Amino acid sequence: ESTTHEEICGTLVKSSKDFQSKYNLKTVYVFIADTIELAEKGKSLGIGSYAPDGNGNAMDNWTWELKTLNDGIPKNCLLKN
Repeated sequence: ESTTHEEICGTLVKSSKDFQSKYNLKTVYVFIADTIELAEKGKSLGIGSYAPDGNGNAMDNWTWELKTLNDGIPKNCLLKN
């Protein structure tokens, strides 16, 4: 069964918020892969960065940077929140 772009984005957002809440981090990075073997090779279904203060890294003004790889084409996630 294939995972959709929207499902991957949802998982990235939930995981990022969970980690930030649990560990009170300034920036969170999340990497989703099908298997550990693929993750070790750097092959992902999606990657996400979350900066809850809206400052991103070094004050470059972003809260979310999310990308998925669906059908071999990188796509950005559009967030409504």
